[in-house]
Amino acid sequence: MNRLKWQAKVIPVLIALLLFIPLGITAISSLAVAADEAAQYTAAQIEDWLISKVKSATITYTSPTVVLDTDNTVKIEGFSLSAGGTDVGLETLMFRVNGSTNTTVSIVADLLVFDIHPLPRLSCNADIECSDGVPQITNLQNIEIKYGEFKPSFSSTDLNNIEDAINKALDASGLTLDSPGGDLTGIEVVGGKLKLSWSGGGPLECDAADIEAKLDGALSTLKTEAEDYLSTGNPSKWSCNVTIDADTRLTFNAQATIFDLTAKIEDMDITFPVGTAANATGAVSLESKRATFNATGDISCANYTPSLMVNTLGIGDEYPGLRDYIADPSVNSALRDAMGDLVDNAVNATGLRCRLATFTNIGIVGDNLKIWLEGIPISGVTCEVTCDILGDVTVNLYRDSTVIDSDVSDAATGEYELIAPEAVTYTVVASKTGFREETQQVVVGTNPVPLDFCGNTGLIPNVPRTPYLVTCIHYWLHHELGCGLDTPKLVSVIHYWLHPVYE
Repeated sequence: MNRLKWQAKVIPVLIALLLFIPLGITAISSLAVAADEAAQYTAAQIEDWLISKVKSATITYTSPTVVLDTDNTVKIEGFSLSAGGTDVGLETLMFRVNGSTNTTVSIVADLLVFDIHPLPRLSCNADIECSDGVPQITNLQNIEIKYGEFKPSFSSTDLNNIEDAINKALDASGLTLDSPGGDLTGIEVVGGKLKLSWSGGGPLECDAADIEAKLDGALSTLKTEAEDYLSTGNPSKWSCNVTIDADTRLTFNAQATIFDLTAKIEDMDITFPVGTAANATGAVSLESKRATFNATGDISCANYTPSLMVNTLGIGDEYPGLRDYIADPSVNSALRDAMGDLVDNAVNATGLRCRLATFTNIGIVGDNLKIWLEGIPISGVTCEVTCDILGDVTVNLYRDSTVIDSDVSDAATGEYELIAPEAVTYTVVASKTGFREETQQVVVGTNPVPLDFCGNTGLIPNVPRTPYLVTCIHYWLHHELGCGLDTPKLVSVIHYWLHPVYE
């Protein structure tokens, strides 16, 4: 809903809306877990939370850079708006003008749509008119939007709708030209300046800085208009609706009307087959154009921060060229990565947090979306007594004398994770050949348990050398260094230094 001026050009090929599919999955699933203090949520709670986030969204913009070339080309770079940490706009925009007696321009633009690559490219020809100082385009033709090898076709109705939307966006931006009178009759680049000829007066000349200032003002106006649109437009301009089919699925519908064009996400059904997996099917549409889609992913949460990994993405047979292009493995992978980045940006920008530090299940239970743990994770890192990372350590979880779970810490990071099946007291034992075994007791409740084996709980070598002992004494003397050892631990190191165990 923040695409504004350039949305009208991107949406006709449905690329932008297709990229919202996984964000919708996360918005309804992971994002919903922050709605209140419960671990399950009604459709109304999710819907209210989503609407409040959209209405409170803030827009930022990047001011463009303008270059006036000697070959009658105006080049604009970095023209974008951003919401939720995600940019939509133009990487580059080039106007090729035709001289003092001609107002026809050739346009080539690389569209910045999230972080997808290759960038969709727009090209077209149009005439520029100026009435009461407000520029407008007419006679839009030869329009082509190319995404990789996919190029959609446009009917005369499509072209009229796009032209109308662009002109309404220009009106909304407040962009004006200082006309000396009459009609605009020519556009050219002369001596490093853009020269505009008029029927009612001498030419108007402006340099790159003048154009940048006008565009900056237009973007500032569009930012204000966009924030007003988001904060006051529901439900007249935009809306979203969430329903839950008991024990079956969550369904999401949304639509937005911008410059008299209505785009929709229709009947996006989200199911959760097992664990943290999510499946989504539905359709996206712009006016009469409509495409179905399907996607799968895994929703996760680490340290209370939600994330989404998109595993598969496909669209239906409505647009065979786009379907086949997106099915290409390298293209599909790039799109799925871009979707993951889109979700990460939204999570970071909103400061979104899960109710639980982590969860192992998400699903529809009765009339609610529920997240829960099956087992409570115990995790941390394994180190030597000197706090140096020690990998390949076997970590066992005992209940009484029975091993409940076991893991080997990562060779590089020392990270490990165990799963406790219920909330009781356990014994955790870390061991590695060449080191003394280390044991800790842990009381498990309902939340994940951090448990490091470092410093005072770190592993001691069977044969600590004298420099090693000196290091330990240093940490015993200087607790402020972050690996301060207490006296019993230092005594243990001294014991093994005096009485090494050779294996």
